[in-house]
Amino acid sequence: MLNRKQIAQEIRKGKQLEVHLPMLLNYISSDYYAYSGMSFAMHYYNVYEMLVSSECSEGAKDFILRVNDIVVDTMFADFDATKREQGIKKLHELRGEIISIMQGLTSYADSFSLYEYMLNRIEPNYKDDLEDIDVEAEVKELVSMIFAKEDRLEINEHIRNMLSQLPVRMTKNRFYDMLNECLSIYEGSEESTVEDFIYMLRSASGLYKPKRMEEDFPDLMKAIKSLESADYQSLNEADYKELEKVISDATSLLKLETESYYALEEAVNALYSVLLNGVYASTEAIATGNLLKGIVEEIALLLQKKEFISIPDDLVDKFAVAEGKLEHYLECLTEDEAMIDLVKKDHKKLAEAIMVEQQLECLILSQSLVSNSLFIDLEKQWNGKIADKSYIEQRWSELVDEFGKVLSEGNKLMNRARIAATLREMPVLFRDSTEVRDYMRNSLAGCRDVAERVASVSLLKQLLD
Repeated sequence: MLNRKQIAQEIRKGKQLEVHLPMLLNYISSDYYAYSGMSFAMHYYNVYEMLVSSECSEGAKDFILRVNDIVVDTMFADFDATKREQGIKKLHELRGEIISIMQGLTSYADSFSLYEYMLNRIEPNYKDDLEDIDVEAEVKELVSMIFAKEDRLEINEHIRNMLSQLPVRMTKNRFYDMLNECLSIYEGSEESTVEDFIYMLRSASGLYKPKRMEEDFPDLMKAIKSLESADYQSLNEADYKELEKVISDATSLLKLETESYYALEEAVNALYSVLLNGVYASTEAIATGNLLKGIVEEIALLLQKKEFISIPDDLVDKFAVAEGKLEHYLECLTEDEAMIDLVKKDHKKLAEAIMVEQQLECLILSQSLVSNSLFIDLEKQWNGKIADKSYIEQRWSELVDEFGKVLSEGNKLMNRARIAATLREMPVLFRDSTEVRDYMRNSLAGCRDVAERVASVSLLKQLLD
C-alpha cells in the first residue's frame, strides 16, 4: 500500500485518482481535525480566562455563552449528524455577526486615529517654549533615517510613515491624481484585488461606515460625536485636554472590545474546523485532537453554571501534552494547502463524480478558517474578472466623488488627516531619494503652522527611530 507521500505524488501525476483522491482528502481532514481540536481548547481557555479576569466585554460575553451551547450540543454527546449540521449553521451565523462587529470596531479605530492626528498637531500650541525647526537640517536628517538601511521593504515602510505624518500640502486634484496612479498599478489584476485595495483606502480615511456602529457601541459613537462637534480652529488648552481624554477613554474601551472579539473569533474558527472535519478524520487524529478535551469540558461546565472561576491547575497542566504536536500539524497543514489548491483547480469535477465534493468543500472552508486571515468572509465570491482600464477609471471616478463630498464638508485639519491616512496605505510612488527629499522639503516649507510642523517632524522621528 502506498504511503501518504506517495499518494500525493500519484495525484500530482494524475494517476488512479478515483482511488487516491479520497485517501488523500481523509489524510488532510485528519490533519485539520487534530490541529483544530487542540487549537480550539487553547483559544477557548484564553477566552474563558479573559472572562474570569474581567478583560472581556459584556457583548463578547454573550457570544461566549452562545458558542458554549454549540460546544455542549456537538462535542459532548453521541454523534448526531443533525446536531452537527445545526452547530455548523449556528457557528456560521455567529461568525458573521462577529465579523460585522469587528468591521464597526475597525471603523471606530480609524476614526479615532484621524482625530488623534488632529490633536497631535495642535498640542505644541500649549507649550511656552515652542520653537520652529530648521527645515533643511530636518529634511537632511529624516532622509538619512529613511534610507539608513538598504532593505527596500523597510525603506518603503519608512516612506509611508513619512507620508502619514508630515504636513499635507497638496491640492485635491494632486491627491486625486495620486489615487489614479495607485489604482492604475492594479490594471490587469483581478477585480477583487482592486476592491480590497479600495476598501483599505476607504477604511483608513474614515469613509467606510458599516451598519449598526451606533447600535452596537453607543459609548464609542458618543465619543465620536463629541470629537465631531469641537471647534479645532479655536481650541483652548482646557478643551484640548478634554478631547484628549475623550480619545483616551474611547481607545481603552475600543481595545477591550477588539481584543475580546479577536480572541473569540480564534476560538470560533477552530471549533468550526473541528465540526467540519470530525466525520472524515481518522481514529488517531480524533484522539490527538481530543487531547485537551478535559479542559474544554471543564470550561463548558463552568459556563453552563455561569460560575466564572479559574479552572483547576491540574487541568491547566495538561496543556503540556500538546507541546510540539500543534507545531507538527501546522507544518502538515502548510503542505496540505498546496494539495487542496491542486484538487480544487484540477480535479473538482472528479470529486463530484466520486462523491467527495462535500468533503472537499469542508476542506476549502477549513483552509480559510485556519489561515492568517482571521476574519475572512467565507461567503465572498469573486467572478475572477480582470480589471481593465475602463474598470479602473470607473472605480477611480467613484472614489473621487466620495472623497470630494467629505473633503468639501470637512475642516482643514480633518481633510489633511484623511489624506495623510490614505497616503499611508498607497503603494510608494517615489522613484528615488531625491524625490523623497523634495517632497519633504515642500511639505515642511509649505506649512505655515509652526505647531503642526514641529509635531509632524517629532512624530515621524518616533516612528523611524
